[in-house]
Amino acid sequence: MQPTLGGSDDLRGYRPYRFRDDNLLVMNAEYRWEIFSGLDMALFGDAGKVFARKSNFDLRNLESDAGFGFRFNARNQTFLRLDVGFSHEGFQVWVKFSNIFKRGLIHTSSSMEDL
Repeated sequence: MQPTLGGSDDLRGYRPYRFRDDNLLVMNAEYRWEIFSGLDMALFGDAGKVFARKSNFDLRNLESDAGFGFRFNARNQTFLRLDVGFSHEGFQVWVKFSNIFKRGLIHTSSSMEDL
């Protein structure tokens, strides 16, 4: 199982598992702002590469993409993400849902820890 690049979490302008090799370098930048309550917009840029040997590590010939997206949120948690990424190979549209009904830890005050 080699590291892979491409898909909704790293190089969003490429299809899933587009690049693979023994080593991986990925960088993501995202600027997000609130359009109105419950909806944020994002601009992003991704860059990365895979390479066979660690001696091949450098920042030249990176695959890159850019795009925009929307983040739908409730109670400070994103439950739906829509991204459109553009690369020299075309564009990809990504829709990702989060489980907003997942039970998390219940936080209590320190005075209730002894109960």
